[in-house]
Amino acid sequence: MQGLRSQMRQSALQLLILALVTLLTSCGSPHSGEVESGNETNSWFKKLTGKSARSSLRRVCPGFVVSVHTHPSSSTYIGIQLQPDSVFQVLERHKHDPGWLRVKAGKVSGWVFAAKTSSGGNTICGLPKHHRVCANGVSLRSSPTLRNGDSNISGWLKPDQPIHVTQLGESGSFLKVATRQGKQGWVLGTHVCSQDSRPYQSLFVKWRHPITLDPNGRNGTGPFCSSGYAERIHPITGQPNKHRAIDVAATLGTPIAAVAGGYVIKAGVDGGLGNRIIIRHNHNNKTIYSLYAHLHEIYVRPGQWVSHFTGPIGTVGSTGFSTGPHLHLEALKSLGASSDKRVKTNPNPYFTTPITGCPIENNL
Repeated sequence: MQGLRSQMRQSALQLLILALVTLLTSCGSPHSGEVESGNETNSWFKKLTGKSARSSLRRVCPGFVVSVHTHPSSSTYIGIQLQPDSVFQVLERHKHDPGWLRVKAGKVSGWVFAAKTSSGGNTICGLPKHHRVCANGVSLRSSPTLRNGDSNISGWLKPDQPIHVTQLGESGSFLKVATRQGKQGWVLGTHVCSQDSRPYQSLFVKWRHPITLDPNGRNGTGPFCSSGYAERIHPITGQPNKHRAIDVAATLGTPIAAVAGGYVIKAGVDGGLGNRIIIRHNHNNKTIYSLYAHLHEIYVRPGQWVSHFTGPIGTVGSTGFSTGPHLHLEALKSLGASSDKRVKTNPNPYFTTPITGCPIENNL
């Protein structure tokens, strides 16, 4: 009798092992590393995931393709794209640039930018549906463009007004929204905040001047560009010097705004730069940094999200190696996705309106 029971337990164990092997085999990944269609990937993920894992899945928005990168940088594209309606699993969100997701789809894994993807339910193309206005004087436009002037403006939105995001513009800069009163139109994404007060990071947002310049500022009427991105005679050493920055002369205590939305990565004293702030931005799917030096006061801290519309980040000063109150503004590019080193570059191409009134040498 005991021998029969032992045989029955062994048979049951073998059947259980066989069932597990069959289940694991049926849940295997697609043979191809490329995601050729949404349906093929969807069926695989339905087998792979259970109810508890559904929150980690996202889908490529209809009409879009998403490039896969080895690192969260546009320069690391590996030649594979996720096609419209493809489903993929999110492994992690980048801790510094939340717009980047590390994902897996079949045998393909890498980093993608989330703006053209959606998790369904309460999101649309990577954006929560429920937002609010986070700027003053936001215009509601009949089309996603700024070129038509007042004829394109169909209304105005108030600060903190609740809005419902319904569509992502093709360029990535505009969002189509609806108000509780039934008005609909397009607004710039930088004027819209999610419930955690984080503005939507547009892929193509140009920089804005950190200080409003006065065309006649050299006559003492207001801020002006005192030194451009060019070779000059250093005002302290008297020696030739390649000035890879733009200086804006202004009175002590003049408020300084961030040039665009981003995360503060450094804020504090830095030798000859005095009080200094560095902000990390996404610009045209690339990482770029803005640096503000010689500040009198610093109002932000590392890790804080700021934008041109969230208030001053600091004030004009003359700390560090300086001869008088001014803002020293730099643009920096990363040397690579895995490198912490950055190189200075001409800030002017990043601005909506270039800073004028001082020399600019592109090949400095």
